[in-house]
Amino acid sequence: MYFTLAWNSFFENDIFPCTKAELIEYLERSGAPMALIDNIQELEDDGEYIESIYDIWPDIPVTNDDFGWEEDEY
Repeated sequence: MYFTLAWNSFFENDIFPCTKAELIEYLERSGAPMALIDNIQELEDDGEYIESIYDIWPDIPVTNDDFGWEEDEY
């Protein structure tokens, strides 16, 4: 399973909390790439609500440090 930063735009905060089935339905309606929907379908469905994107992608890069960007180098 993999994620790209471009897919981050499909996860709006107002969709959460939701179940896995609700998230897949939302992604299908919003025109998300099939590869993203396939990744979500691979997640274990324990019946719990998905509270945020961090439940799906815990190591999502959010700061310049996460991207390996060193401002001193440029």
